[in-house]
Amino acid sequence: MNQIRITAAVFGFFCSSAFAFEPLQIEVPSDPKAQYTVLDIQAKGVNEVSVTAKRNGPSGESFARRLVNCAENTFRYTGDADSLEGLNGQILSGAMGPLVDGSISDVISKFACGRV
Repeated sequence: MNQIRITAAVFGFFCSSAFAFEPLQIEVPSDPKAQYTVLDIQAKGVNEVSVTAKRNGPSGESFARRLVNCAENTFRYTGDADSLEGLNGQILSGAMGPLVDGSISDVISKFACGRV
């Protein structure tokens, strides 16, 4: 009986830490006219995270999802759309590339890696 309670408590902790994320605005100095909001961060393995962010700027609103390897400092886009719904089911493929220091992807990726 005690083992079941402990397992449930541990499972609840991992579920809440993996899926509960309060959207946060972050500053991206290389794009000062836009506001960025990180909407979701999910661990995808030992060193990888998936991060979904919204950009609201002079050209409108857009959404991007990135897969980031925090240990290797690389990333790739897995989704890019004009709406959050547009990201659903979208899986862009391609090779991981290096993060460029100070770029939008760099700032968002470092933020996400620091949260998991």
